Amino acid sequence: MPYTKAYTESRFDPVKIANDYLNGDSKKIKQVQYILQALGYSFDKIDGICGPKTTKYIGELQKELGLNVDYKFGPHTIEKALALIKENW
Repeated sequence: MPYTKAYTESRFDPVKIANDYLNGDSKKIKQVQYILQALGYSFDKIDGICGPKTTKYIGELQKELGLNVDYKFGPHTIEKALALIKENW
């Protein structure tokens, strides 16, 4: 079966991608949320759940940092995010 653009887009779920990358680990997710909050992204509560809001913020941060928006809060995103926090501290 050939993969059409519509097929691949329907399979693209940023929340699942972010959760899979973080292994659904609530401690890791809380750390990500604290980093995002330190950069001005607003959370009602740091809850360790990587839902739509956390995922949206990861993508927005990656875009702001000039990174590929892949919704994976990996080494490049962490490095640049922490440098930005340090720069603005």
